[in-house]
Amino acid sequence: MNNFISIMDRYIIFINKIDALPDTYALMKIAFNADYFLFNLIPFASSLDKNFMCSIPQKEQLLENMINSYKKMNLLYKTKLKTEIQEMIYPTIYEAKRYNYFINIAKGRLNACGK
Repeated sequence: MNNFISIMDRYIIFINKIDALPDTYALMKIAFNADYFLFNLIPFASSLDKNFMCSIPQKEQLLENMINSYKKMNLLYKTKLKTEIQEMIYPTIYEAKRYNYFINIAKGRLNACGK
């Protein structure tokens, strides 16, 4: 459990770095957020099965792999989007996400497992 929370804390720091990127990186932010949202929504937010929630080592490895893959991709390259596309897509998809909400759900359910 402690290892998982440590990885989640590192992931929160990583997400905050992505949040701090300027709007010119909006396309990569959207792609990153979609992956993050699906990764957390499916195993953590939508499952009430205690046995499923307690199978943590695989989730730790998946999360660690995801962090490493995004670091290797070097997200800090210039992405050019037209202003009107940014104005439509970016606020709708990117700003609607609340990462800490899903992370707190995950931590709460893991604590319920006694891990």
